[in-house]
Amino acid sequence: MHLLTITLALLLAHLVGDFVVQRDRVVAGKRRRSVAAYLEHACAHLLLSELALLAFVPATLSPPRTHALLVGLAATHALLDLAKARSEGGAPTSGTATAFLVDQVLHLLLLLGAAALIAEVATPLAAIAAWLQRQAAPALVLATSYCAALFAAGYANAVLLAPFAGRLRTADEADPSGLANAGKYIGWLERFLVLTAVLVGSPEAAGLVVAAKSVFRFGDIKEGRAFAEYFLIGTFLSVSEAVGIGLAARLLLGHLPAA
Repeated sequence: MHLLTITLALLLAHLVGDFVVQRDRVVAGKRRRSVAAYLEHACAHLLLSELALLAFVPATLSPPRTHALLVGLAATHALLDLAKARSEGGAPTSGTATAFLVDQVLHLLLLLGAAALIAEVATPLAAIAAWLQRQAAPALVLATSYCAALFAAGYANAVLLAPFAGRLRTADEADPSGLANAGKYIGWLERFLVLTAVLVGSPEAAGLVVAAKSVFRFGDIKEGRAFAEYFLIGTFLSVSEAVGIGLAARLLLGHLPAA
């Protein structure tokens, strides 16, 4: 049985259970550490997992051990949610970004383990390691490309644009009331999206990113010529870097030996 298909089916069930059908009442009950809320949430995940496997890989439901594994997965899911609630102290918010990311990573690891057992992969770690080894060269090209586009290019832009930033005529044009480091994060996202668009061969998406950025900054751009010119220089520089890195990465990927 295909490990990837089973993993995706379980992942779909997880996403639907956590982000689509989970009711506000259950969320509030989990914050209060209500047993009934955790039981309802676990049962919902169990039902969704059974339905996902039935819809996409029905053969996996024949062995009784699959149902036992799904019960264990649902119970473990509820225990992880309980641990997360305890770490947050029952706060009436969704918690910190770190807690959320750690929680989701642990859920994904559990899903992968359950999928490997359902698929009867004797040595899942060895299978994953072999797959990763085959993907090492493409992954290295992609990792280097994204690191160069997001971080190295961002540092270079800060140096190259420093003389222009210092010549903005008024404090309003520099918008000191804006969010701290927002420009840096916007640049990261811009180059990430443009680079990704180039890598997947979608120049239209890259153009859409630039157009969307220009629309959202239109109010700032029309405030003064100096900021408008600074904005255009920074945008064209950032986009040119992402496009150039993306084209170089595609060239390298095209010359890699077949796995």
